[in-house]
Amino acid sequence: MKILITGANGQLGSQLERKLKPSHNVIGLSKKELDITNKEQTEHNISQIKPHIIIHAAAFTAVDQCEIKCKEAFEVNGLGSGFVAQAANKVNARM
Repeated sequence: MKILITGANGQLGSQLERKLKPSHNVIGLSKKELDITNKEQTEHNISQIKPHIIIHAAAFTAVDQCEIKCKEAFEVNGLGSGFVAQAANKVNARM
């Protein structure tokens, strides 16, 4: 089974990748490799990988910073998550 993990350099993503790699084909992508706020890049990367499952661990999680950087938090947590979901749908991946 091919599993794509977004936010692979984060605390959750890195632990999931470490746990799943021994038994699955895991592709972990960091923010540098996959900017989920870029719809075209997100669709392109996911369509190239064609994962069976996407574990979407990318997020803007610094609560205090979310209040200060509202636009960036919305782009990552709202729009970016939507772009990942749309791309997942196009390749029939579970998310």
